[in-house]
Amino acid sequence: MDLDDILKPDNLNDKEPEKDKKKNAVKSRLDDLKEMLKSDPVQLDTNDLLANTDAFPTSQQAKYIDYDEEKKNHKEYAEQAITNIITTYIKSEKLLDSPRLKDLKQNDVMKYSRLLLLLQISEANLIRLQESIDGGDMMKEMFDSVNKAQQEYRANMTAFDQHIAKCEKYWKEYADLYGFENEEEKIVQETEDKTETEDKHTIIDMSKLTEIIQQRLEDEKDNQRKKE
Repeated sequence: MDLDDILKPDNLNDKEPEKDKKKNAVKSRLDDLKEMLKSDPVQLDTNDLLANTDAFPTSQQAKYIDYDEEKKNHKEYAEQAITNIITTYIKSEKLLDSPRLKDLKQNDVMKYSRLLLLLQISEANLIRLQESIDGGDMMKEMFDSVNKAQQEYRANMTAFDQHIAKCEKYWKEYADLYGFENEEEKIVQETEDKTETEDKHTIIDMSKLTEIIQQRLEDEKDNQRKKE
């Protein structure tokens, strides 16, 4: 719709002559304006007024991060870290090869790698916000965002440290029930075929073992709360 259509008078009511006069006056001034613009000798090329994208500042902080690759690296690091914790306390090869232990290990690895990713992202967010403030952005919202980013970063660090401490305590308790030596007579039910042999083995229920460890951890937490 052009300007003429916008200003086109509505169907006028004969009983409102004053309104009709006002609309005619507006249309007349518009016609005069059009004539004046046509007589202007200066002609502008609107293409010259278009913004040049090369003139805009570019973000110096823009950076592509391959999060699939990051997650892969985090998982590899977590796998090594949790393996080191477990093998510090558990020496039995049969126990290390048991399906139940492997499931417990992978659960810790998954949590560890996810916490690493959260920690990395929260740290990167905090750095970018602080760099914006250092670059001159003094808006109150920026300082509020930095405070929130700091709180998030601290929370992720705490969660990460708590997970490591929990893994250390859990696998130490786990090993205490088996001992530190490579005792072949202590085998796991899931990995031992029930065949008749001359050797006598001790069959240990892994699910029951896990319950015992979890109960010990809960008892320790209760004792700490009572002391506080």
